[in-house]
Amino acid sequence: RVKGEVANDFVIVVTPHSATAGSGSGKTTLALQFCKAFDQTEKGFDAEVNATLDAGALTEKVLDQSESGSALLWDEAQGAPGTEGLDARRSMRSSAMDAIKGVLAARNQRHTLVVVGQQIRMFDPRLYPMLDAWIHIVQDPGQPGGPTAVHYDLIADDYDFSSRDYKSRHVEDLT
Repeated sequence: RVKGEVANDFVIVVTPHSATAGSGSGKTTLALQFCKAFDQTEKGFDAEVNATLDAGALTEKVLDQSESGSALLWDEAQGAPGTEGLDARRSMRSSAMDAIKGVLAARNQRHTLVVVGQQIRMFDPRLYPMLDAWIHIVQDPGQPGGPTAVHYDLIADDYDFSSRDYKSRHVEDLT
């Protein structure tokens, strides 16, 4: 989609299943692999420039310094101590949604944004319509057969978080 004829962005969220370890499930490792694979710049993905833990930094620093076609990484997006995040239970500051909106408003820059969190349900629900894909880690590296993740197309109102039934289209299993 990012490489298509019409300039567009792509927003991916990476979260672990509750049956995984959470910490150590491979979220950041997988997100970095996506960033390296999807970055279209000549120099490639540079985490020093294009990765952050903070919504404010994503809006004010990362977006301003990134080239067209860059992959951007927002790790621990639910919020970490001293950062602004997308946690639905905290009083989320507008800069968290401004970060996502900044990427979407710059569609002609063809950014790929990879958002990493502990659980998709922890994110403010206003984020869901902005997501294009959900990578759900179902087995972490320490589990038999792991690591394994499932790629879902994420369409707004396509997944009922009060039910265990997925409505989003299953695209592929990743190992």
